[in-house]
Amino acid sequence: MAQGNSFTVGTWNVESGGADPQTIAEQLVKFDAVDVWGLVEVGSDASAELYERTAETARGVKFSRVVSTSGEKDRLAILYNNQRFVLVESGELDEINSTGRLRSPLVAILRDTVTGREFAFMVNHLKSKTDPDSRRERNEQSQLLNEWARDAAEYKLPIIAVGDYNYYYETDESRYELGLDLLTADNVFKWVKPADLVPTQCTVDGNRCVFNTVVDFVFVSGDAQTWNGTSRIVVRDGDLPDDDFSSDHRPVLARFEIHP
Repeated sequence: MAQGNSFTVGTWNVESGGADPQTIAEQLVKFDAVDVWGLVEVGSDASAELYERTAETARGVKFSRVVSTSGEKDRLAILYNNQRFVLVESGELDEINSTGRLRSPLVAILRDTVTGREFAFMVNHLKSKTDPDSRRERNEQSQLLNEWARDAAEYKLPIIAVGDYNYYYETDESRYELGLDLLTADNVFKWVKPADLVPTQCTVDGNRCVFNTVVDFVFVSGDAQTWNGTSRIVVRDGDLPDDDFSSDHRPVLARFEIHP
């Protein structure tokens, strides 16, 4: 359980269409310290409702959910402990989905009842793949997110942004996508970087994973950069390569201590 001003957030691409929601729920229920989830590739509101109930069971408190309308069967969802946080407002940033074919960032403004502070919790699922058109779209999304956060800073709104960014950050730190630099330009966003970098996603070739990269991230902006954030990539026995029931992504958890 969270103590004092501390709380934990999590993000997980639950691979709609490639995993079984009930299996995901059985795995999700083991995360008993998470107060806010940012889920990616949620197949439907029914799946989001299942995960909401699961988060309640895990945490032992009441949760609420916010689900995107964009993304068709690969939607975004925010699940939050509504005994700790109050939803001020929520919505999607359709201007960052310029083609209309991608997922609009999902944002919930939450008020922390312990400290009285408000912050934006954002979930993203940026364009995947590394062909020129995909890179161009992902770079544009990253730059627009940076600009949005600059505007938020004028209103002194802290931001925690999570999700699947597809920056393909090599675990040996030898290479990553330009979008990461565009997102974090001028220190507008800061990566809450895990101490141990391991792959967060597995595309299977035979019986092995093709990539050795981090694609799932937790970022902070504004005052949230001072909240003593730490993160870790969750590795479970036999999680990757996945099967037809479990996700091909690993969850990422981050713990913060919010300042009044």
